[in-house]
Amino acid sequence: MNDLLKDFLSSLNMSQDAIAENLANNAFQIQLDNGCCIALEVDIKTGDIIFSSELAVVEKTYVPQIALLLLQANLFWVGTNGGTLGFDKGTSTASLLDRIPANADLQTFETRLTTFLETVISWSAALEQLQQNEPLASSANAIESDLTSVLQNLI
Repeated sequence: MNDLLKDFLSSLNMSQDAIAENLANNAFQIQLDNGCCIALEVDIKTGDIIFSSELAVVEKTYVPQIALLLLQANLFWVGTNGGTLGFDKGTSTASLLDRIPANADLQTFETRLTTFLETVISWSAALEQLQQNEPLASSANAIESDLTSVLQNLI
């Protein structure tokens, strides 16, 4: 069992039994009020803790511009607060991932988790809002303008 996750769950005033149950598979989930879900799991090879969250299912008509947006945001992590955005073609789902070393202290872990949660909320809202507009495939200039606007709001 990962000591950092155990310390984190203890800081939430969980009982030892609840902690053991939550970490039985070296993973657990946090459900946010807005419907987002954050998965935390231990990388067995490194001991690092991986944060992951599905941000949105992307409608086919929006895939080109959203894929471009995700790539732009990943460049030097300008729109991800250090995380990495990805896209699963099979499920058409955009996701955010990050990791923290197992030897991090609890305060660093909580700060990184908070930043990750805030980034998930921002990206989920931005992707939802972007998909409420007309698809932008008609003009490269329109795509660039809209993507720049979304990125600036996320930074």
